[in-house]
Amino acid sequence: MIPATPPPLGFRFGAVEAAVKAPGRLDMGCILCDRPAAAAGVFTRNRVVAAPVTLCRERVPSAAVRAVLVNAGNANACTGEEGFADAVRLCAAAADALGVAPEAVLPCSTGVIGLPLPMQRMVTALPALEGVMGRDPEPFARCILTTDTCAKVAARSVPRGHHEIRVLGIAKGSGMIRPDMATMLGFLVTDAPAGPELLQQILGRAAERTFNRITVDG
Repeated sequence: MIPATPPPLGFRFGAVEAAVKAPGRLDMGCILCDRPAAAAGVFTRNRVVAAPVTLCRERVPSAAVRAVLVNAGNANACTGEEGFADAVRLCAAAADALGVAPEAVLPCSTGVIGLPLPMQRMVTALPALEGVMGRDPEPFARCILTTDTCAKVAARSVPRGHHEIRVLGIAKGSGMIRPDMATMLGFLVTDAPAGPELLQQILGRAAERTFNRITVDG
């Protein structure tokens, strides 16, 4: 359901069933911005990273991101050059389904390590995304879960003159936070006017003071 504070203006959310790991659940979701958005990112400091992490590191900070595509059930990690190529192909297929540029899509994957993505099933499911996109972030928040026991969604608003600035956060991960984000996924969207450099500075500082101080393992 939509949080008490509505999501930031300009963003839509959706999820579809792609049978990434097993049929019968929503397991591929998207956050879509109505127009090119500034984007920043912080990433795990694990020595071994999944293909989507490598691709996202290449694409942010950016002034023209339109979508974040996330699947659960398969991490696309330890999959070599083919895994990276699959991440690129998945972004292109999502871009075609959503009507955006391929380089404006950021991919994220979570789940089983060492297995290739079931690309045919995922690409086949992508065209349905456009029809399910809406303002409720709950389907997206639930579709990205793995070992989590509940969806994690939070929203806040801050007055700015005669308007409000809204921030929405969605996260996935139970014990996956060390070292420094590890395999946790977290997404923040806001309608605040800010460029990618400023967002990167703010996000990096905030992550150091919050997520990167947390451990549940010791």
